[in-house]
Amino acid sequence: MIIDPIQKILTITSCLFYTFSGGALFYQYISLGGFGIELLFLPHIFLVSSLFGFLMPVDYSSHKISAYFKGVVIWLVLMFLTYFIALSYDYVKNRSENVFIAEFSWEASIELFLRKNGTYKAINNNWLSSDLHYGRYKVDGNNIIIDGDLKFGNSKFQKTLVYDSLGLHFWLEEAWDNIDEGTMTVKMNELFKELDE
Repeated sequence: MIIDPIQKILTITSCLFYTFSGGALFYQYISLGGFGIELLFLPHIFLVSSLFGFLMPVDYSSHKISAYFKGVVIWLVLMFLTYFIALSYDYVKNRSENVFIAEFSWEASIELFLRKNGTYKAINNNWLSSDLHYGRYKVDGNNIIIDGDLKFGNSKFQKTLVYDSLGLHFWLEEAWDNIDEGTMTVKMNELFKELDE
């Protein structure tokens, strides 16, 4: 009878691992549009822990399902809940429409989305990973003042970005890869329409 508690512990542990790893992969994909360094280890955790969930007999109150399929049922339910939560969280964080989009690429790249509700989303990409940052911004004339730790590479942006007809100018607090300032290419501009007219 000692196998029963061990089975339960292994099943719960595998459920936690595949819920976390599957949810992290799914959220990474829907929020960043791709995968970063997480792809090196999260799929393996997801697959191995899923095998435990599929193959381990689980004892719970329903007698209509064979013990050898209860793990599969639990896996399916947890995956559905995980994906639903990830989609809901992504919707809540990104439900406001974009009014300004700019990007800059070098050894790394950054894509900045300013939204109508005064928040921004920034995606940092480099050859190893992708990072997602959220924060708030204010507009003062042709200046955009950002809150939060917006980064390019390993260096933080200074709080004020300046828009003109050439693009969105930024300065870094410390030089990164010989860059201490730059100009983002504007891809969408509903924010400074009046300045462009």
